[in-house]
Amino acid sequence: MVKDVIPSSSSYDLLNQRSEYLSQQISPWARPYTIVRVYCPTGTAYTNSIILNDKVFVPLFGEGYASDDAAALAISENAMPGYDIIGYYGSWYSNDAIHCRTMGVPDREMLYLHHIPIYVTDNTIDDYLLSVKIKDLSGTGLISESLDIYYRLNGTGGYVVSPSTSTAVTDSFVGYIPAQSYGTEISYYISAEDNSGRVETHPYIGELWAHQFKVNSAPHIISADSFLIKTPGQFGYFPGIDDIDDSIHQIIYSEYPEWMYISNDSLVGSMPEENIEFNFSIEISDYYYSDIQAIKIVLYLCGDVDFNNDVNILDIVFLINNKYKNGPDPTIIEAADVDNSGSVNILDIVYLINYKYKDGSAPICN
Repeated sequence: MVKDVIPSSSSYDLLNQRSEYLSQQISPWARPYTIVRVYCPTGTAYTNSIILNDKVFVPLFGEGYASDDAAALAISENAMPGYDIIGYYGSWYSNDAIHCRTMGVPDREMLYLHHIPIYVTDNTIDDYLLSVKIKDLSGTGLISESLDIYYRLNGTGGYVVSPSTSTAVTDSFVGYIPAQSYGTEISYYISAEDNSGRVETHPYIGELWAHQFKVNSAPHIISADSFLIKTPGQFGYFPGIDDIDDSIHQIIYSEYPEWMYISNDSLVGSMPEENIEFNFSIEISDYYYSDIQAIKIVLYLCGDVDFNNDVNILDIVFLINNKYKNGPDPTIIEAADVDNSGSVNILDIVYLINYKYKDGSAPICN
């Protein structure tokens, strides 16, 4: 939950930047954060609240702010279902409230677990290494047979136990989850117990909100990155995608010309009747990975051998010079194969003459 203020506030831009930053971070539960903005009419923030067990104490401002207080409580209730949201009045300063005053009461003999969760992997060969720091601040000693990793696959069945072992580094332990095939979603949590009777899990909620990660195959664009297309006509592009464990992707096109538009994840449009070269970009994403490709498109007019956007006598002369007077090659050789025979020769010259001056058929380049 991030404080929100009026645009004229000196902290308006900073709070928006903070909100944007947090929205791109990954939580301790290996999930992106959901950002909830809470409008705060004065210096003290409704977000300066404190969670105690299943209750959330939210600071309220009282007289003159009744509607804002009610809105803040409603937002908290919606953002934290299952918790008892309690408004609390006090003589708050401009930069403090309940959380600042209470902070946390430490357990000086706590059993401390620190672990950075796996978010995603594309590895289907090697077992998944989990590292955890377990510090027994009570000094009573860890119960070695309690240092376990619990995991299950695709949200079904009971949790399987995989033991963790100590390393040469003090308070450092490692364990493994067996490698799985693409598409598998793995839930896991870590548990430890010391001789003082303390039992802790990571995440703190344990099985009810276990860490989750997916064995995911990244999408790849496998279609060509350049195309030579005869114009005019209808243009249509949809990428070839290789992704063995996902069938739904986000497709983003950018930098395409104005005559194109997006329809059902395809890039379509009526091609202009002119020789033209342009580029656009495409990004294919699943939930975890993405692939980007730059696409080059060259449109050409069939019969426009000299590439001047018109089919006329100059193209016939160009071909004669090319074939019989050591003249330059056509910019696009396909534009000169007007009879679609697969080669450029005297027959293409005759074909163009018939088309321009004897009511012959239009060029039919492939």
